Amino acid sequence: LQGRGVYINQGARRMCGLPDEADIREFEILDFFPAEDRDFVREVVLPAQAGERGYQGELRFRRFDGGAPVPVSYDGFAIRDEHGKITAFSTVTRDI
Repeated sequence: LQGRGVYINQGARRMCGLPDEADIREFEILDFFPAEDRDFVREVVLPAQAGERGYQGELRFRRFDGGAPVPVSYDGFAIRDEHGKITAFSTVTRDI
């Protein structure tokens, strides 16, 4: 909820060029996107991700080991408790 990562699996680490020892909690969610895409992510993707339907679409991640964009299929959604309160956010992201 504070905009920082908690967990990233090995496949996502490879896709983003993050070394195994990189602490995901050091990064903000916007760090995963190219600078020129961050306004769209901030203004469109993240608000939609907090909604009932989440966000689904094609975006670009950036590689941390050089900055090259990686086209991805992105499915972002809120995780809610038994009362409907958002407790976290998650994504299923595929390299396309």
